[in-house]
Amino acid sequence: MLKYFQQFRLQLWHLIVSLVILQTLIAFLTYNSVLSFDESIWQYIGRNWFRHGLVPYAGGIDNKTPLIYMIYGISDFLFGVNYWFPRLIAIACQTTGIYFVYRITKHVAGKQAGMLAVTIYGLSLLWRNTNGKMVSLTQTYEITFLIIAFFLFLKAQKRKQFFFSGCFAGVALAFRFSAAFSIFVLVIVILQKRTIANALLFFSGVLTSFISLCVLFILMGISFND
Repeated sequence: MLKYFQQFRLQLWHLIVSLVILQTLIAFLTYNSVLSFDESIWQYIGRNWFRHGLVPYAGGIDNKTPLIYMIYGISDFLFGVNYWFPRLIAIACQTTGIYFVYRITKHVAGKQAGMLAVTIYGLSLLWRNTNGKMVSLTQTYEITFLIIAFFLFLKAQKRKQFFFSGCFAGVALAFRFSAAFSIFVLVIVILQKRTIANALLFFSGVLTSFISLCVLFILMGISFND
């Protein structure tokens, strides 16, 4: 056993598995086994939407994106009223963000820096000030999609990669409008390199995914006027 520990080398998957366990413990054991206030609202709207055809903003009003109602609506459709499925989906989303934080940092500063970044970022997701126990929030998805967009932007070698980066940024925007600030920063960085065509491709990716989701919502009966 001692020989095993002497040969042990910390790997990325060790950190990620540990952080998944910690996220799960925080999300499920630091709050009563019930829906939180916000989760209850989104569950109610999502349930009415998927079970009774009462689309958001007509019979149930909240200032969040239809995407979060969709997650809770699917949860209710599959498993009935529950609090665990949306939280597990959110944990999976955050874990994806953790992985791409590693990829970004490794690309910029190497593997050891990537491991350090994963540790700091992963643990910060558990803090009270970052709503650690309220894991299933719109910003959970917004931040993860922005991280992926930034990774694709950083690794972009071909013009189409700027478009794909923009597509992920557009999904982040569809989850939460505050993503617009990060999108604005990425556009400025692209323009600073005097690559207007790449900036246009990135922005067209943002518009493509955002408008596509809006069209989908309209086809599902959501009135943007409401």
